[in-house]
Amino acid sequence: MTWWVSYEYGRLLSGSSVWPLPCQEILAALRATVWTFRGWEWRAWIGDTQVPQRTLAAFRLLDPSGNHWKHYLWLWRRNFTQAYEEQESAWIGSGRLPDNLRVDYVGLEHFSEPLPPTLLLTTHFGSAILGGAFLGRLGWSIDSVGSAVVEHPALPEAVRHHYARKFHQIGRMHQGRVILVERQPKAPYQTLTAGRSLILFVDMPPPTPEAGAVTLRFMGHSCRLAQGALRIALRTQVPVAAYLVQRLRPGRYRVHLAPPRPVKREEDLQPIFDFFTAHMQSAPWAWWAADLLPLMVQRP
Repeated sequence: MTWWVSYEYGRLLSGSSVWPLPCQEILAALRATVWTFRGWEWRAWIGDTQVPQRTLAAFRLLDPSGNHWKHYLWLWRRNFTQAYEEQESAWIGSGRLPDNLRVDYVGLEHFSEPLPPTLLLTTHFGSAILGGAFLGRLGWSIDSVGSAVVEHPALPEAVRHHYARKFHQIGRMHQGRVILVERQPKAPYQTLTAGRSLILFVDMPPPTPEAGAVTLRFMGHSCRLAQGALRIALRTQVPVAAYLVQRLRPGRYRVHLAPPRPVKREEDLQPIFDFFTAHMQSAPWAWWAADLLPLMVQRP
């Protein structure tokens, strides 16, 4: 398997990034099919072998009346979304997006120009990573928070290089940088106090069961979520907004923006998570971190 992963991430993704977009869709569909039938996902290299099983468990939580075959189709569609997101990451890693991309912005009228320091929340849904580049097109100066897990030494070198290129170039595209928060825990606060905005992914459970959490309704369930967004908002006193990116068809995207709002307590984040839920429940298979839902849902 190592030789294939090295080829896939080291050559195939970068080489196919210049193909016509429909051909890249076909490649993503083929990769998704392989992942679905092999039950494979790159996190298996760092010991997390239960991603497909947790994803199916998440779909049962989201759609209790659905049968196994429906949820298995959703799993394939989820894998396709991630595979195509990796195609988009290859565009980013090359330093240049395809010339024929078209983007609509919904809700942009709620944002002032120039953008004041704002905490921009999002989830691992659709084309969220590419969304950073789309926000950079607006002239917004943004840093984003990433994870050093993609530098884990157990990962094949080609996978680590794929993410390193993506992180370097997406920072440039949104006129900032990617912060690996495990190494620079103070940097998100420094970004906002320095006058820039910050992208933060928030569809994650607390890092450990004992860690502090916020409890909010998300995807139809009461969930314990990592409290980083609340801590950052309270300490910096910046407004909090949100975005999601929907891929409509090859080359055509829509960025949905939720207006900035003050956050003074945990409950103030609920409208943002309602915004996420409203969009994500219409296409749950496009949530490529759905496997985290069983780790977030509060049990009776």
